[in-house]
Amino acid sequence: MNIITMVYINRRQPILSNIMLDDLDRQLWERGHRFVRFADDLRVFVRSKRAAQRVLGSITKVVEGG
Repeated sequence: MNIITMVYINRRQPILSNIMLDDLDRQLWERGHRFVRFADDLRVFVRSKRAAQRVLGSITKVVEGG
């Protein structure tokens, strides 16, 4: 199992990160990904390196607003 770990926003602002990353949570949930997020820490569990690269690309687009 491959794990993607990302940190987005200053750790002192967990409420802001929860608001900003709500859309990302919904997208991951709708796509059926297994993930866990606490404030700005995110782990997505995938089965292959290729899947990890695809998910990382889609997460990057959401986070960067693209």
